[in-house]
Amino acid sequence: MNRPQEEFRELCLDIVKQLGGLPLALRVIGASLYGREIAFWEDKFCILKNNSLDKSISQKLKVSYDALDDHEKIVFLYISCCFNGVYMDRAKMILDPFVFKSEPRLVTLMEKSLISMSNNTRLWVHDLVQDMAKDIICEGKANKLWERQMMWNVKDVKSLLTENIGTKDIEIESILLNMAGETGFCINPTRFKRMISLKFLKIYSNFTDGGSKVCMVDNFDYLPPLRYLHWEAYSLKYLPSNFKTDYFVEINLSDSSVETLWSECQELGNLRHLKLNRCRNLIEIPDLSKTRSLECLCLCFCESLVELHSSLGDLDKLVTLSMNHCKKLKNLPCNIYLKSLKTLKLDGCTNIQEFPLVSNNIETLGLSFTSIEVVPDSINRLSKLMELRLSYCKRLKNLPDTIGCLDSLVHLTLANSPNVTVFPVLGNRVKILSLNGTAIEQVPSSIGEKMNLSCLDMSECKRLQNLPHTLSKVKTLRFLNLRGCININEILHVPGEMRRFDLYGTLIEKNGDLSEEELHKRDMSENTRKNGTLDS
Repeated sequence: MNRPQEEFRELCLDIVKQLGGLPLALRVIGASLYGREIAFWEDKFCILKNNSLDKSISQKLKVSYDALDDHEKIVFLYISCCFNGVYMDRAKMILDPFVFKSEPRLVTLMEKSLISMSNNTRLWVHDLVQDMAKDIICEGKANKLWERQMMWNVKDVKSLLTENIGTKDIEIESILLNMAGETGFCINPTRFKRMISLKFLKIYSNFTDGGSKVCMVDNFDYLPPLRYLHWEAYSLKYLPSNFKTDYFVEINLSDSSVETLWSECQELGNLRHLKLNRCRNLIEIPDLSKTRSLECLCLCFCESLVELHSSLGDLDKLVTLSMNHCKKLKNLPCNIYLKSLKTLKLDGCTNIQEFPLVSNNIETLGLSFTSIEVVPDSINRLSKLMELRLSYCKRLKNLPDTIGCLDSLVHLTLANSPNVTVFPVLGNRVKILSLNGTAIEQVPSSIGEKMNLSCLDMSECKRLQNLPHTLSKVKTLRFLNLRGCININEILHVPGEMRRFDLYGTLIEKNGDLSEEELHKRDMSENTRKNGTLDS
C-alpha cells in the first residue's frame, strides 16, 4: 500500500527513524515485518532500540561493504570508527595520507547510503553500520590484539599498552582511547617502539582535576611515524626526542603539561593543524619555519606564553590563529602580515596594547578584553573584514570614521567599552551592532539608512537620549534592546517586523500603539510560523 494502515502508522515512523532511513536495513526489517501482527512489530521495535540486531541485518549490510574496492573499504572503516561526527573537510585532510584523494571514495560511500552528511557538513554513520564496521575489524582476530587494524575498546587498549603480549610487532594502525569514566593507568613506553604501523593515536576525555589519567614516564623517548596525534592532558613537558615528524597532519595536545614541543626546527611539511589550547605551562612556540603547510594554530588559554617565535611570519598558508586569553602575551611578531590569514582571535589577551597589523584578507578579528586604545584610520583597508569584536576594552577610544568604509562588515561589538562616547559610522552591510554598556549619548538620524540592520543592543547605555524617529525606516530590524537606558522617555515608532523589544528600566510605560504584550504575542506567532510549535 502507498500508506500504512492507521494502527501501524506511528510504529512505521518510529522504525524508519530508528534505522536512520538506511535503505538496506529498511528492506531487511520490512521483509521480516510483512504480514505480521502489530504485537510482533512492537517486539521488533524494542529489539531495534536495544541494538540487539539479528544477524540477517549485518549480513545484508555487509553485502554493500564487500562490493567496495580496497580504498573505499579503508575510508569506510576509518569514517565509521574514527571520524563519525567530524567535518568532511577535516576528515579528508587526515584521510588523504592513508588513501590518495579520499573525497571520491567518500562520495561513493554516500551514494551507497553507508555514510551520510548533515547540513553542517559533518559526516555521520548510523549505529547499525558502525557496529558492522567494528565487527569487520575484529573478525577472526578476537584474541590477537596486535593484529587488529584499529582499536577503541578501553580494556583492549589498556592490555595493549601495559601488559606483556610477547615480542611480535604490533600491526595496529589506529588507537582511539576514550577515558571518560575510566580509571587511570601507566603506559609502558617501550610498547610504542613495536607499533611500526601506527598512524592514528587519539586519547581523549583524559583530563581530571588531578591531571592526566594516562600516566607517562620520563624515559618516553619514541613515537611511531604518526599522521594524527590527539593526546589530551599529555603529562610530560615535551614530546619524545626520537620521533618522525615528516608525516604529521594534525597535532592536538590540549590541556597538556608541555612547556615546549621540541628543541630544534623540525621537518613538518605536511602539518596542517597544531592545537595547544589550555597548555598553561607552555612558555614558547618552537621554530615553525619548516611547517609551511600549517593552516590552523590554536593557543587559547596558554597563560605562560609571553611571545611568539618570529617564524610565525613564514606561515603563508595560515588561515586561523587563535590565542584567546593568553594573558602574558604582549606583542605579535611584526611580520604577521600573512596573506592567507582570515581569522585572528586575541580576545582576553589583556596585555595587547597595539591594534595588530594584519593583511587585507582578514575576515574575523577578535580583540575583546584587550588594552587597545586606538583603532587606526587605516582600518579601512580591511575590505574583507566581516566581524570585529572590541568588547570590554577599558581603554578604547571612539572608532575612526573610516570604519564606515568597511563594506563587508556584518558584526560589530563594542559592548562595555566605557570610553566609547560616539555612535560609530557604519557601513551598509552591518546586521548586528552591540553597543551596550558604552557612554554613547546620541544615535544619529542616519541610522534610518542602514537597511540591513537586524539587531541593535544598547542596553545599559545610561547616557543615551531618545532614539531618532528615522529608526522606524529600518524594516529589517528584529531585535532592539534598550534595557536600563534610564533617559529614554519618548514613545518609539518601531518597524512593523520587530520581534524582540526590551524597554525594562526606561521611562516608557507603553510603546505607542504597539504594547510590549502585543510585541510578545507577535514574537510567539513568528516562532510558531517558523518552527511549527511554540518556543519554550
